[in-house]
Amino acid sequence: SEMVTLSHSATGGDYDSVTAELAVTVGEADRVGLVLPSALTVTEAASATYTVKLATEPTDGVTVTVSGMGSGVSVDTDGVMAEEQTTLSFTTSNWGTKQTVTVSATADENTVNEEVTLNHSATGGGYDLVSQDLSVTVIDNASPGLVLSPPIVKVAEAGSTTYTVRLAKAPSTDVTVTVSGMESGVTVDTDSDVVGQQASLSFSPSNWDREQPVTVSAAPDDDNATSETVTLRHSASGGEYGTVSETLLVTVIDDDTMGLTLTPTPLTVDEANSATYTLQLTTQPSGAVTVTVSGMGSDVTVDTDNTMQGNQNTLSFTTTDWNTGQTVTVSAAADDNATSETVTLSHSASGGEYGTVSETLLVTVSDDDTAGLTLTTTKLMVTEADSATYTVKLATEPTSVVTVTLGGGGSGVTFRPVALSFSPSNWEVEQSVMVSAADDDNATSETVTLSHSVSGGDYGTVSETLEVRVSDTDTAGLTLTPSELSVDEGSSATYTVKLATEPTGAVTVTVSGMGSDVTVDTSSSMDSEQNTLSFTTSNWNTEQTVTVSGVDDDIDNVGDARTVTGRHDPNCWG
Repeated sequence: SEMVTLSHSATGGDYDSVTAELAVTVGEADRVGLVLPSALTVTEAASATYTVKLATEPTDGVTVTVSGMGSGVSVDTDGVMAEEQTTLSFTTSNWGTKQTVTVSATADENTVNEEVTLNHSATGGGYDLVSQDLSVTVIDNASPGLVLSPPIVKVAEAGSTTYTVRLAKAPSTDVTVTVSGMESGVTVDTDSDVVGQQASLSFSPSNWDREQPVTVSAAPDDDNATSETVTLRHSASGGEYGTVSETLLVTVIDDDTMGLTLTPTPLTVDEANSATYTLQLTTQPSGAVTVTVSGMGSDVTVDTDNTMQGNQNTLSFTTTDWNTGQTVTVSAAADDNATSETVTLSHSASGGEYGTVSETLLVTVSDDDTAGLTLTTTKLMVTEADSATYTVKLATEPTSVVTVTLGGGGSGVTFRPVALSFSPSNWEVEQSVMVSAADDDNATSETVTLSHSVSGGDYGTVSETLEVRVSDTDTAGLTLTPSELSVDEGSSATYTVKLATEPTGAVTVTVSGMGSDVTVDTSSSMDSEQNTLSFTTSNWNTEQTVTVSGVDDDIDNVGDARTVTGRHDPNCWG
């Protein structure tokens, strides 16, 4: 702090010689300290936060330590680290930044609010003597009370059931709970081991949380289909439970319960068709009863009276015909999809003490359409080195987008596109698929199967196949070169043989028809004359030589003509 003296000198009038002085002390504006609240409230089994910062810039680093925790209160100054921390660190650059402290309170078994004082002590940077307290109030999260389970009890007329009672919190001394409010034939018994009906329960600080049973019994009455309700009151005394009470609603279910009997239930009706069910009252009403049917929807209609024009939706019962079943006709309209729908018909009664009675009926509309794929053909013929098309569409309207994925092919067969997409708006529009067959060297027609797998909408289990037969453009045959041959008597000549197309396996060509004047030899490397040639799938187009020899005879100047025949031996095909 600094001190200055202000001088005041006057002139004029009769004040020329007047002076005065004022001593001014300049105090330090910034004082070291911690900025945090003085009080905090946290609920038991929960947490709350407050912030801490320095009041003035320190000369160096400052550490603030939080202490004084107890009574189930803990603090954490760093939510990032696994364990709870109790220190805060400030520097000359972040001293004015608020840092968060989390205060947590554990739950206990008593019902008392606790007070804890947290101390904040600073060290370093000119803050060595600074400390500040924070008062923490822990609000108890449970008050003395009674726990009844279940909170609502139903007991059949002329029957009994049980519920349990326990204390919500540990009492300081013994507690007695007394049950009252029994009426309309309802009785209770808190101890079946004691003769006579008991109406009180005893709890102590050691067994307060143990459920004790109470048996509720209801006597039969002559009321027709009328259920009563009784409110049982549970009053506690002792410990800090003197003002505690709890009620329990007991509903006595009459053995003649008002209701509606529907037959059959549930009901199935085919699309574009109708089915019927009957409805009657379960007990005699006190007056006329009207039952109204609702919940039909756009595709399902009901008619409660076929003798009247239009669809009726009400049924009328009296005190004499209440147990006679009346017929309701349910009709279902046809639609384009292949999905079975369900609707719930509601039946609400009014009059004759039936004002609160209702019943539902689940109606399943069995669809007459079957999800599937419609292909323009199930067998497609494609010529080798050419293509053909077919179309695909859905048989029924899907519930969402459907994808048809094509697969299969092989043996030179390809297709495009590989997938088709259909939606609820274009499901019946035909989409084309082009199938192409590559050219090959064999003379065999192949057959492949294209698969169509479907996903999406209600088409998840649908699939379809298409047989594709590839018509081959090549013809199996033998190529003889030359096609005609002349050979002189006593001499020989050759020709060659090969296959016209690639075979599917080994082929044997047998030469015959030589006669007595002509011989052939298909293998010059063997000692005797051979008359067979062997071809495989790899050498089918390699020419093999046949030597034809003319035998010298005694007839001069006469040319003998022979036709040498080459044929396939079918037993030698692979």
